[in-house]
Order: sequence, then C-alpha cells, then structure tokens
Amino acid sequence: MKKENKLIEHIYFNPEDPQEFLTWEMGFIFNPKYQNKGFCTEAAQRVIGYAHNELGAHRVVAYCNPLNPASWKVLEKIGMTREGHFKKKGFFRKDEQGNPFWHDCYFYGIVLDDKN
Repeated sequence: MKKENKLIEHIYFNPEDPQEFLTWEMGFIFNPKYQNKGFCTEAAQRVIGYAHNELGAHRVVAYCNPLNPASWKVLEKIGMTREGHFKKKGFFRKDEQGNPFWHDCYFYGIVLDDKN
C-alpha cells in the first residue's frame, strides 16, 4: 500500500515442471485488515495478465484452503475455474512434535490461450 508504505500482500508466482507445459502456479497471502477492498483481486488480475502477455503462459493454477472463501472467491472473480478438491494436501504449521496440521485444498486453473 504505497500511501501507507505498508506491505499488505505477498503473491507467489512460479513456473511448474516441466517448464515446456508453460504452466505457472500462483498463490497469495493477504493481510485480513485490507480484505474486501479489491486489492487482492486487482493484483491477481495483473499477475494473470503478465502471465499471458509477457510470459506466453498456457495455464495458471492455484491451490487454496476450502475454509478460506476470501481466497477462492478472488480466484473465481479473476476467471479461474475450480477443477478439483484434494483431501489433506497442504499444511502451513506443525505441532510441538513436528507433525503437520493437514488441510484440504481446492485446485483452480485458467487456460490463457485458446489455440487448442
């Protein structure tokens, strides 16, 4: 947020292997204080535009926690389609013994070229 000189979001954007498939994975972490103001949607749209216009990407994919509707609503607003629901695919934290706290993931994708 330029006017406040604050970082309010982190966007992850990385090519998947094999890179010949021209598929990129996007993810984001957003400060809840700034949710529902359009910032995340705008940033994610710009990443999709960059992928299409500058990188020549074929697809962009994303995972999100089904219990986080703010995330999957952003993905749907920018034109991504829910393509799957994975059981206990991801985790962000571990307990004191080092065991992960697993969570389900929705899988989203968007095809950026209409050649095929």
